[in-house]
Amino acid sequence: MPLPWSLATMAWIIRCGGQDRFVGEPRLAGSWVLDDRSHKKRIPRFAFIPASLGTLLRFLSQALIFSKVQSQGSDSAGGFRTLYIWALGAKLVLLLVLLRLSPGPNYTAFANYEPHWPERGSSIWQSRLSCMDIGHYLWIAEHGYTPDNPSNAFYPLWPAILKLSGISASPNAPSFAALTAFALWAWSMRRLYLWIQKRYGEPVAWATLLVFLLLPSSIFFWVGFTESLFLALFVTYLTSLSRTNRIPALLAACLLPLARPVGICLAVIPFVEWLRGRSRPFQAVTMVCFLMGFGTYLSMMRAATGDVFAGFQAQQYFINSPSLSHLLEPGMVVSQFFRFEELHSPQGSMLDRVMFLGSLALIVPATRLRLSWGAVCLAIIVIPASTNWFLSFSRFSIVAIPLWVVAGIRAAKADHFLLRVAVGYGLIIQGWLWWRFLQFQWAS
Repeated sequence: MPLPWSLATMAWIIRCGGQDRFVGEPRLAGSWVLDDRSHKKRIPRFAFIPASLGTLLRFLSQALIFSKVQSQGSDSAGGFRTLYIWALGAKLVLLLVLLRLSPGPNYTAFANYEPHWPERGSSIWQSRLSCMDIGHYLWIAEHGYTPDNPSNAFYPLWPAILKLSGISASPNAPSFAALTAFALWAWSMRRLYLWIQKRYGEPVAWATLLVFLLLPSSIFFWVGFTESLFLALFVTYLTSLSRTNRIPALLAACLLPLARPVGICLAVIPFVEWLRGRSRPFQAVTMVCFLMGFGTYLSMMRAATGDVFAGFQAQQYFINSPSLSHLLEPGMVVSQFFRFEELHSPQGSMLDRVMFLGSLALIVPATRLRLSWGAVCLAIIVIPASTNWFLSFSRFSIVAIPLWVVAGIRAAKADHFLLRVAVGYGLIIQGWLWWRFLQFQWAS
């Protein structure tokens, strides 16, 4: 089965080579020997390997932070922890119930989304989990990049994982992709908790996790989109900067430009730190890693399509035709901001514009915490909003980790009654977006 293959392998990698120094020293592991029925092949410990279902279950139980991390006895932290656990449980139940009740997309909606899953025939039960980006990722995993294809707009790291793990070839591909994304999210939240607890205290750590849980588009952490993968890499990069062993940060810097378009924007962090004279040799190497990752992406596109810029040109097939040239039209960007149509729609979403204003308001306090944080958040907030005219902004913004750390610091000081109200409204909005997603209506 592809699910134990992929997730338990990630568990093994994390347990053997990527544990946080906050918890314990990393434990080394040797190579493994697999029998492929023709000869025995020795592979390194960072390769995909089959693993047992028991290992998978142990990984999931450890990744869910509330089953592993103990409170330090703070009443405030205990309140946030309890609220987070209840909110997480309520969200899981809500999304599963709506998934069970949803009739799925009708024939017209399913046919209008291409590539869809399955590629041939009518929709089935799991098709409701294959809306929008997921169909493109599964298609790339099976067929690769081809010239003049809309799927070229999507980045290769997530399809590569789906291909290598065997998920894309599975008859349950959308479900396995969603569970893999959920596991990445759970691991990211656990590691982020430990990092924030060390820097800002336990109440802020729980409050930050609560913010991540309640972001309107955070449902996309739990489906087969790239948000969870990008989040895991970004968390690895940030949390590894304060460790003695910074190799995980360099590996993450190489992979981030292969995960999402804004991955290369994170090179702003080492650039700003280099300008400030902080660990200049390391920052220089990190910038080279980001450039290597982006160069690898361009090389892959050239090898597959014959055009190094095929991914950028494929944007013309999508709503608003996202383009970097839009950055040179500030007047048009402003006019698009005031284009209000519905609470949530592709081109006139009030939700996306409210999220944009909220994100902008958090950039200044993020800059006060660390200049490079404010700089990178400005890049990964303003560039997607401007080039895409605010399309899907509420989803693009959920990976801006420093912003939501700032929000967690402020939420830690808020009244708990107001936080409970926020939990209620957050779950209502997410339930509504989830229902739309399952019907193949706009929810991104």
